[in-house]
Amino acid sequence: MKNILIRESYEILKNNSEKLLTFSFIYMVIFVVALLLDRLFFGAFIIVTCFALIPYFLSLQRITVKACHNESINFTDFNQYYKSYFTRRFNGCYRVVITILKAFVFCFFLDFLLYIYYLIVNYDEMMRLVEISQTYSLDEFMIYLDQNSDLFMPHYDAFAIVIMGLVFLFFIFCLFRNLFAAYFSIETPVVAPIAARVNKKVFPKIRHDYFKKVSSVIWPSLIIFVLGYGGCSFLGYQVLAFSAHDAALFGFAIGVTLCFPYLSLYLIASYKIFLEHAHLYRAELNSMVSKQFHSLNDDKNLNITDEQKKQIDELISQMTSEIEKMAKENGIEGLENLDNLEIKIDTEKVDEETTLNTSNEVKDDKKEDADNEE
Repeated sequence: MKNILIRESYEILKNNSEKLLTFSFIYMVIFVVALLLDRLFFGAFIIVTCFALIPYFLSLQRITVKACHNESINFTDFNQYYKSYFTRRFNGCYRVVITILKAFVFCFFLDFLLYIYYLIVNYDEMMRLVEISQTYSLDEFMIYLDQNSDLFMPHYDAFAIVIMGLVFLFFIFCLFRNLFAAYFSIETPVVAPIAARVNKKVFPKIRHDYFKKVSSVIWPSLIIFVLGYGGCSFLGYQVLAFSAHDAALFGFAIGVTLCFPYLSLYLIASYKIFLEHAHLYRAELNSMVSKQFHSLNDDKNLNITDEQKKQIDELISQMTSEIEKMAKENGIEGLENLDNLEIKIDTEKVDEETTLNTSNEVKDDKKEDADNEE
């Protein structure tokens, strides 16, 4: 099975190599520009990630899907798909904010372990550093620490470069865990929160199979990145006298650029694997919709009157009719094969109408009471 996946992925890449590799190269250029901006303005990389790298990554995914279906791809689609990321259908699929927070927590955890390591192996010097900190102001102490860091924390910059590399890989790993949510929104146009929720339920069941298969396709890129990042970071730090931060950025720029031909290959293989498990995503979606219908139609779950229940039944009937109409337009029979339909329950509308009707009933009751008193 893995050999078939490798062969099919390379075949698709070969048939669309010119455009797919061009788009991948453009993406890598944007990545390098983001690193340069981070060098000039600390934290700029995070902003560019949210507003450029992630949206253009969705463009690559959607372009790859078209290539897998033997459809023509062009630059107009690439830019149009970038804009689609900011719509409700896709914005939130990758859970970028949560992923960034996870990366920060992971970074702090590794830093904590590193300080514990220094405290154990270099205890006397660390205690002397604590004593020195009490005799200097904060600014003077930071200058002193920067000038004498090797005395207290030898090879700290080298460890910092390794930590930044590990945090980057962790961020990519967490981001790719949500890759199937975007594919699910592409194949079945549900809104991003629903796609992310379905992926959160299903992906843990297929995680082992996914990473096993995809690693068989892109393992050379992992080796290339590690060698490129490690070698260029060492070159920047030891030979070019860069700071640890600048050396890491230099390593990222070279390491990721060397891997750009594998980006399209990775997306093709991931989409192929997603198609193998797409039925699980559809089944989970149908299960969620069914639970929502039953929840809205259950008197025990909603403290509503018979009149309000009748209105909810009418809403459910209206939604069912719309879904059946969409199914006929897309050539799909029945409600069990909603592969290409958007299923959304407008609970806000239900709540709004329920609240409005309840308010009206209260007003009517008060009016009757007033009439009776008169």
